[in-house]
Amino acid sequence: MMDLTVIIPIGKWDEEVQKYLDRALDSVFNQKVKPSEIILGTHSDLNDNKYGEYLDKTVKEFEMINITITNKCSDYVFEHYPHNSVTAIIDCVKAVKTKYFTILELTDQFEPTWFENVDRYISTLDKDISIYLPICKVFNENGEFVRFLNEQWWANGFSKDLDLGYVDEEGLKVMFDMNLSGSIINKNDFDEIGGLKNNIKLYFWYEFLLRLVYNSKNAFVIPKSLYNHVYFTAINIETDEAKFYWDAVQNEYYFNAQRDLTYNKKIEDVT
Repeated sequence: MMDLTVIIPIGKWDEEVQKYLDRALDSVFNQKVKPSEIILGTHSDLNDNKYGEYLDKTVKEFEMINITITNKCSDYVFEHYPHNSVTAIIDCVKAVKTKYFTILELTDQFEPTWFENVDRYISTLDKDISIYLPICKVFNENGEFVRFLNEQWWANGFSKDLDLGYVDEEGLKVMFDMNLSGSIINKNDFDEIGGLKNNIKLYFWYEFLLRLVYNSKNAFVIPKSLYNHVYFTAINIETDEAKFYWDAVQNEYYFNAQRDLTYNKKIEDVT
């Protein structure tokens, strides 16, 4: 068993959500190396009786394999379903007591040997690693394979100053399209550099990863495609606002503490 917490944020409850959650939890249940705990992050207003029944049943099932399930309720608001809210993730991470944690998006799945592979690398790599990332298989909403993510760090010559698999600042600015869901993150290192910033929309994981390597922490991609990620195209953010946060990331990752950052929407002159 790994000293690991799996966080699954849940924004609402209906039959579709239950279908996704069943699949996500099955991918944890079937791990060859089990985590210690699962945190289901829900909103305090989610008082659905069917969800309560589902939770009770699931807790008993996972107790049989010595995994604790905690239902963490708070007042965060999801920015858009089914994507993760940065505030929801921050709130759940505060409750983590294990050495490592990972975010499993509701619509995603781990492959059965993902934790086993990370556990093996933890015991064999010489360098201290703050984040172990999988190569991700990306699917569209219809379940069709689209592409891989995170695989560029195993291309010869991509990362000039590091061994294959290690993420660096220069490479992140060239190839910024990465997925951190499913990554195994050291909780102490996460806290040490300030964690996620809840005032950065859309690119909060990218800013965190830049800040991590800027602070001389190691992020390492394990060369196996052991996480399945579903990509949803409907993101509720305007182009000008997205550019504002993208530009902000390029400055904010130098600072561990969250600074004031406010987007002022442009008002078109209709006169």
